[in-house]
Amino acid sequence: MGTRVYLGHLSRDASDRDIENLFKNYGRLREVTIKNGFGFVEFSDPRDAKDAVYDVHGKDFLGERYVQVQRIRYCLLGYSTTTTAGLPAFLSPLARALA
Repeated sequence: MGTRVYLGHLSRDASDRDIENLFKNYGRLREVTIKNGFGFVEFSDPRDAKDAVYDVHGKDFLGERYVQVQRIRYCLLGYSTTTTAGLPAFLSPLARALA
């Protein structure tokens, strides 16, 4: 299993190809998933994911002010981004209470 990275604040016009071009210099990508304004990239090597998060977080991308990039950590009740600002809203209340 690779390391997944969360992408936030993506332009609505962002395509899989745009994301691949943004991260291609950081290592082998296993999967790119784009949703409405956010997405995920899975790297084969966790070190590549760490480098990408460090370099790309907060940068301009496709006309948007910045792109939010965070590593994903998996837990028993779901998943969350590795952030110090608190748990994201998509986690269940039970998962937030146990974290």
